[in-house]
Amino acid sequence: KQSEQLESTYFKIKDFVEDTLENPKFSRLIFGLPAIALILYALFGIEGWRAIVGIFGAYLLIKGFKLESYFHNAYNEFTTSFTRGRFAFFMYIIAIVFAVLATYRGYEIIADWIGIGMFETVSAYTSASIYFYFLAGVCAWIGRGINREKNKRKFLAMPIFGFAVSLVIYNAAELILSPEVQAMNFIYAIIMGFALLFTALLIEWKS
Repeated sequence: KQSEQLESTYFKIKDFVEDTLENPKFSRLIFGLPAIALILYALFGIEGWRAIVGIFGAYLLIKGFKLESYFHNAYNEFTTSFTRGRFAFFMYIIAIVFAVLATYRGYEIIADWIGIGMFETVSAYTSASIYFYFLAGVCAWIGRGINREKNKRKFLAMPIFGFAVSLVIYNAAELILSPEVQAMNFIYAIIMGFALLFTALLIEWKS
């Protein structure tokens, strides 16, 4: 009341907070992300800053590459499955569990490689987690398509293709970590990958 400028600033801040709370997009950004950061810091202390930086980086990645629609569709699919398709919801939960396990295993492994080199660190993470990510993808695929995909043969082709890709990626990562041991395994993996790819394409073609 004693200063018009101070009073004007107060009401501007008050209006900004009220408008932000009423707008879901702004409230998640202004209040949601800092709230998550504070909770992680309270739970894990200094170690929580890694998770905070990772969440902030993931947010910038989503915004930078315009991936909001994909995550929005995935969220809608997840919430819809809870009310309309209990089996699909259960499979999504299993997929999330496998994804968390994959991330945890990868995080635990890279502690021994992080000081050696970037390629070795990424390869160690990939080697430890790729099959768990594959299982997560398969569970999500089953949950999404079990009630939608009428052609069951075509429905089976995608997991086969995913396993072929995971097999090659895993052996490529192992080759970087142990080149003197894993060279032949990588060649065998490529041959097996082509065989699985041909099988998947054959299934789709016949269907």
